[in-house]
Amino acid sequence: GLWDRPLRPGGSWQLFGGPVWPIHGAGATKAAPFDREFHLLINSAIGGDFFPDDAVNGNGRKPWSRQSSNPMLDFWNGRNQWLGSWNMHTDWSHFLIDYVRVWAL
Repeated sequence: GLWDRPLRPGGSWQLFGGPVWPIHGAGATKAAPFDREFHLLINSAIGGDFFPDDAVNGNGRKPWSRQSSNPMLDFWNGRNQWLGSWNMHTDWSHFLIDYVRVWAL
């Protein structure tokens, strides 16, 4: 898991060959960045450039590219590739949050 990965020099993780997430300096603890006050953001991130252009899942390659002038339209136009995986008759494809629990260590 994320917490088992060693910190890189300067205190950061790199996952999936993607972005480096900076932590609070070289003296960061394993609890960083959550050993300081932070904001919790919960969203459904569709599109964007988190996934590289050659990313593939069970439904094939992502239907937009980082160089596209209209990636949202590309995503929608590629719906025949991903829409079948969204079960529109149940809550399985909906973004539902029952509760969030946060506590101090």
